[in-house]
Amino acid sequence: MSPAPPFCSMVAPNMALFVMLLAVAAAQAVDRFDVTATAPAEGWNGERTRQMVRTLLASRFGLAAHTETREMRIYTLSVANAGAPGPNLRPAAFDCSAPDTPSRMTPDGKSVACGLLVSQNAGSASLRGGGQLMADFVRSLGEYVDRPLVDRTGLAARYDLELQFTADRSALVGAPPPGGLSASADSDIAPLSTALLEQLGLRLRSEQGRVDVLVVDRVSQPTEN
Repeated sequence: MSPAPPFCSMVAPNMALFVMLLAVAAAQAVDRFDVTATAPAEGWNGERTRQMVRTLLASRFGLAAHTETREMRIYTLSVANAGAPGPNLRPAAFDCSAPDTPSRMTPDGKSVACGLLVSQNAGSASLRGGGQLMADFVRSLGEYVDRPLVDRTGLAARYDLELQFTADRSALVGAPPPGGLSASADSDIAPLSTALLEQLGLRLRSEQGRVDVLVVDRVSQPTEN
């Protein structure tokens, strides 16, 4: 059971596209809902979770949406120095390539073997991954920025990684821009752009570009249980 996530935060990560709530009232976008669900103990992974949430959004919330290509401000993520990754970006230690590989920790319980673990504290966040494709990492990281995040790293292998950065994580309409792009003066945790460069050797840039976005056409209050 998740602690009452806002509606818009359920849509974005499970559709794998930047979401534009063009036809949804702001109040509706930030309404919070308790979600209770069960999943098999074995063979469960992030993609199966996203499929389950997509089904819930369509059947319970009547979500209708379409994809458009739009010109807009975006962020791009690229390798800062070819052949010189950051200290927290390493070739995967475990084979997580099978489609039904479940998320799991290493035998000592100290690191993520397969999957991505997202932790959120007041003012900061961390992403720890094992056997991660860069596309999956970028999709999760995109929840912390206020515009589409495009993967231009060219990294096709799987990686183990750890990233910690300042973040007022907020996909709420009208909230301050998320992503920790500017750190408070007394913070000893780096803002996102600095953390990406120093920890992973990746460069975050702001650009103008054409990207696919998910436009929400219709959504309603959920049906009764």
